[in-house]
Amino acid sequence: MSEHSLTLGKSERLCSRSLIGTLFSEGKSVAAFPIRIVYRISGYSDEKTACKATAMFSVSKRHFKRAVCRNRVKRQLREMYRHSKSQIAALCSASGKDVQLAFIFADNRLWESDALAVKFGVAFEKLLSELRQDSETVGQ
Repeated sequence: MSEHSLTLGKSERLCSRSLIGTLFSEGKSVAAFPIRIVYRISGYSDEKTACKATAMFSVSKRHFKRAVCRNRVKRQLREMYRHSKSQIAALCSASGKDVQLAFIFADNRLWESDALAVKFGVAFEKLLSELRQDSETVGQ
C-alpha cells in the first residue's frame, strides 16, 4: 500500500452542512460501545469523480468539557479510520456508490488507543457487512 493512500485529505472529510443533515436524517447506524457509526450510501455526485467515502468524527462536549480531551479522541478515531479506509474504498468502487460516514464517540472517559482500536475494529466490521448487504440490495 502506498504512503499516499494512507492520508486523510480535505476531500475525504465530510464538511457540508446539508450532507451532514441528510446523513443523520436518512442514515443507518452500527455500534460497538463506545463507537457509533452512522452511514449513508448515495449515488455519484459527479460523473468525473471516482466514487468516494467521506467521513466526519464527533465527540460530545457534554462528556468532555476540555477541548484537548475531545481532540485526543478525534485524533485516535481518525488514525484508526485512516488505516482501515482502503476496505471502504474498495466497496465504494465495486458498488459504484458514494458513502458518507460519521464516527461518534459515546463514552465519558478516555480510552487507551489499543483498547479503542479493538472496539473500532468490531464496529468497522459491522459497518463493512452492512455496506455489503446494502450495496447488494441497492444494486438490484
